[in-house]
Amino acid sequence: PFGDRADRLLRQLTLSEKIGQMSSTAPAVTRAGGEQLIPAFEWWSECLHGAKVDSATEGGATIFPQPIALAASFDRQLVQDVASAIGDELRAKSNAAEQQGLGPRMTHCFGPNINLFRDPRWGRGSETSGEDPALTGALAKAFVRGLQGSHSRYRKAGATCKHCAAYSLEEWEGVSRFEGADVCRDVRDSYLPAFQACAIEAGSASVLCSYNAINSTPACANRWLLQEQLRGRMQFGGFVVSDCGAI
Repeated sequence: PFGDRADRLLRQLTLSEKIGQMSSTAPAVTRAGGEQLIPAFEWWSECLHGAKVDSATEGGATIFPQPIALAASFDRQLVQDVASAIGDELRAKSNAAEQQGLGPRMTHCFGPNINLFRDPRWGRGSETSGEDPALTGALAKAFVRGLQGSHSRYRKAGATCKHCAAYSLEEWEGVSRFEGADVCRDVRDSYLPAFQACAIEAGSASVLCSYNAINSTPACANRWLLQEQLRGRMQFGGFVVSDCGAI
């Protein structure tokens, strides 16, 4: 069983090696004589409208229309089909990387972006499905189901619902860590329903916590957001990953 294998492996690792495994990229863990306990990996990628391909993998990837354009179709099956193709390419690139001795790569991606696009001055609005929580949630479910696939035991690629939460003004007037004060009700009523659809109903592998603060507490350290809402009320059982440099 996977759990038993993980327990045996953890007992062989030092504290620093365990900490090193908490990042999305890590070198191989080896022992004297060249024994390799864990191969090098770089599991993260971007996949909003196509697999992000790095220089270590051969060939290109299909680029689909931006999410805001796909959302304008109001076609859940179209979004699921697009995400399924992205998942196929991510898995194919990961398999090719392993055959090249590069270890697992691109088995997980930071998408979909399910923030609400309420202000046209926000430069990342094209990554989203627009301003409507219901449409955003419906298309998020379709995307996750397509990307991860329907196998009962294995995922093609892991989806990450981002950015949790109330993250719709990043880099507006140069500010990336803005303060959302007294917005818990708005977060719960407007922003979190899409995460309920994406993470719980569709079963995404993970959720990404955002740069901003909510009621003076950074999202990635926000007990109300991550413990009370995500883990408690919504019963999310996947893992939470921070945005780049958010911790």
